[in-house]
Amino acid sequence: MELAPAIVNFSAVVFILWYFGRKPTMTFLATRSDTVANTIREAEAQYRESEKSLKEWQRNRDASEAHAKTQFEEAKAAMVRQRESALAAAKTEAERVKRESRLVGQSELAKAKELLQREVVLKSVQVAQGYLAGHLSDKDRQKLVSEYVEILGNGTA
Repeated sequence: MELAPAIVNFSAVVFILWYFGRKPTMTFLATRSDTVANTIREAEAQYRESEKSLKEWQRNRDASEAHAKTQFEEAKAAMVRQRESALAAAKTEAERVKRESRLVGQSELAKAKELLQREVVLKSVQVAQGYLAGHLSDKDRQKLVSEYVEILGNGTA
């Protein structure tokens, strides 16, 4: 018999909880269900946005890598062109220096030849003067002077 009052008390508590707790529980569960559904939708939207951002970032990264590669290739080509230009300028300058050196050498050779010829002429005149001074008589000298004056007078010298 002690079991019957416990069952009645238990049934009364369950009935009271069901009667008064049904609406708040249903409202809580419905609200909780809506909240969970909204959170899931927001998470899915954020996921889609993050995927879009990731794809955009990857496109930007790929574009940046392509741009960097292009810039590197252009810089490399510019260095090659600069090197070739510098080599061509150096070659041109070397040719100019060779040409000028050749001209200076020829000029110096011509000067040396002229100087040598002058020295030879002067020595020859000195030797001839010495020979003539020792071997010509006064009569021969007067004859040579008069012939020279006659040549000058005719204008043939």
